[in-house]
Amino acid sequence: MELHLVVLATILGITHVIGKNTVCENEIPGFDDDMRISIWNKHNDYRSALARGEVKMKNGSARQASKMRELERYNCSAEKSAYESARQLCESKTSPPGEYDQNVHVLDGSSDVMKAVDSWWNEVSHLDMDQRATRNSYNSSYGIPNFANVCNFTSSGAF
Repeated sequence: MELHLVVLATILGITHVIGKNTVCENEIPGFDDDMRISIWNKHNDYRSALARGEVKMKNGSARQASKMRELERYNCSAEKSAYESARQLCESKTSPPGEYDQNVHVLDGSSDVMKAVDSWWNEVSHLDMDQRATRNSYNSSYGIPNFANVCNFTSSGAF
């Protein structure tokens, strides 16, 4: 019995060490699964609030976003693309051509990543949008480019 318990504990310990970053295989400095899951959950919390019509704008609450979907997964290829873009552009405000339209937020450290997510979502608080329209329309032309990217209802993965 003791031998089986030790072997099981050893296997679980190895699995825990090996499985440290199971969400993405990317080795991005400062990123780990805890951070990725926090980003994913934060996006889903915001998307859920938008779906329920609980997001505050300058002139009241945004309309319910009935087509808003929960993000099903964390998008590792978008993370890698964002990291590579950041390495190339540093503090530039433009996204390079590619598969993803990217939001830029300069961080002092990896712990500030949630501040970036909050800042992208909080852009809408400055928006004065006519709520009598037939549908929600969040466009970059409204001065909310980052919010428009992260609240895109067709998106299925965070980052």
